[in-house]
Formats: sequence, structure tokens, C-alpha cells
Amino acid sequence: MIDTAQCEGISLNIQQWNAWLPGVVGPAACAQWAEGALALDLEAKPDVSAVPSMLRRRLNGVGRLVATVLWDMVPQASRVPMVFCSRHGDQARTLQLMAELAADEPLSPAAFSMSVHNAVAGVLSIAKKADGPMTALAAQDHLVSTGLLEAWGQLQQGADEVLVVAYDMPLPDTYEHGVCVEPPFALALRVTLAAGQKIAGNWHSTQEPCPQHEGVEWLRWLASDRRELTLGGESQGWHWLK
Repeated sequence: MIDTAQCEGISLNIQQWNAWLPGVVGPAACAQWAEGALALDLEAKPDVSAVPSMLRRRLNGVGRLVATVLWDMVPQASRVPMVFCSRHGDQARTLQLMAELAADEPLSPAAFSMSVHNAVAGVLSIAKKADGPMTALAAQDHLVSTGLLEAWGQLQQGADEVLVVAYDMPLPDTYEHGVCVEPPFALALRVTLAAGQKIAGNWHSTQEPCPQHEGVEWLRWLASDRRELTLGGESQGWHWLK
């Protein structure tokens, strides 16, 4: 039970969620992993066999992460608003395009179209014939918290529910100097102001370091029995209750 006096920021309810880490798929497996009873399998790949083959071919690592957690949560012809959050988007594809430009090679229009920040949202909306509002955020370190803040704003404006998907992949080796390598990760949340698991969060000024991977820490908290989660940041942190 949340004491709202402790958390005056945002409050919403999770009706459904799904997640993927290498070798950890879905809420039940996430609960085992959060307890230390299930280890990551870093060789595992997302299963996107449900996505039609013509669209599946357009998805690389980032897109497959999103599809594996979101596909079954989006009905055909859905009009539910969706919020897509990543730190860097599809940097592997973008880096390849930059290398081709530097070599004076022609760019593939298809590759360019899939390098933009909302490309995955576009592919999934086509596959599901979904025409609801879609927002793509460059969320930097606070992936899940930023997505939930955006979703809360949309709920306050009258949306009945919002789907939030936060996802991240390790950067290409070119960018990895001084950057901690984290596992691929995706989390999809169906949130509403109505029934569901209630969570509340507020933001605060801090100089405490952010976790190496806010999304993974947030998922570990969601899947566990822990009531509170405190996240640092360069200038702003989050405190969550459930």
C-alpha cells in the first residue's frame, strides 16, 4: 500500500507487463531472476517468429527486442497510445550509415528509414494496423522513469491506457571507450489510472551516480517483493514505491 504523502510526483497502475533479458523472458522468469534463481544467458536472442516475415526482415537487434515484448500486448487495429524509450536508438545501424557516407558509398533508403528514432514504432504500427498516438523518446539514463512520466501526462490528458516500452542494447565497440557494457533489455508496461498494481514515483535533485542500467534495476524491482527503489543520476534521481 502506497503512502502518497511519501511520493507526490506521479501515480499510476500497471495492468500488464512483459520483459526480455537474455535467457529471461516474461514476468514469471523475471521473478526467478530477481530472486537470484535464474541466471542470464547472454547467447540468447529475442524470439520474433510471430512477426510477419516481410516486416521481420526489417528489424535488427533493437527492433527485435521491442517486438518480442510488445507483440502480444498490442491487439490488431489498436488505438492505444504508445511510448517508446531508448537511450541511443539504433546506433549500430546509424554507425554503419556513417561509415558508408565517409567512404562515399550510396546509402540504402531502407537502412536510412530504419535508423530514425521512431522507426521501430512505425514498423510495429504497420504490422498491427495500429493508428494510435506514438511517441519516441531519447530517454538517456532514466529509460523507464522517463517513459512513465510521459505516459502519466497522456493519462492526465484523457487517455484510458498507455503502453510504455523501454529498451536498450550495448553500443557498438566504436563507442564503448569508458562506457559500461550492459545486457540487451526490453520492458513493456500497460499503464492506466484505473485498476492494477499501483506504483508512484517522484524525482529529486541528486549527485548520486545512476545505476549502470536503470532499466534492468527497475525491472528487478518490479519483479521482486521490494517496496521501494531509489535511482541516482547526474543531476536528478527518482524514488519509486509500490
